[in-house]
Amino acid sequence: MSVFTTAQERLNPIYGAMQTWDSGNGVRCINESKGRVTLYSKNLASGNLAELAFEISTMAARAGETQDSAKALVDEMRKSTGQDVNIDPVWRWPRVGFSKKEHVDLVVDKLSAYFKLS
Repeated sequence: MSVFTTAQERLNPIYGAMQTWDSGNGVRCINESKGRVTLYSKNLASGNLAELAFEISTMAARAGETQDSAKALVDEMRKSTGQDVNIDPVWRWPRVGFSKKEHVDLVVDKLSAYFKLS
């Protein structure tokens, strides 16, 4: 199973079934109450097999936290995976890169704790 597919499956309990982009570039959750995210499968930074982008305002709102805390968590996750990311120049949502399944596990665990799901 690919890193992208693993990420999509592991994120399902957190964000629900994500919608596939018509472009085939990835999948996304557009439900503001769950936190808007996009899981990319193309146009990634070198070495990544998937990248997860977060809309900070909906992430913070879901957790009942500040936007600063949401930004800090995304930054912590990005540093923990050690992967560069390819930020979209239009949307500029912060991202976390996955080059292996262990990165997916790390991010899912941190998101589950942040949203108090575990």
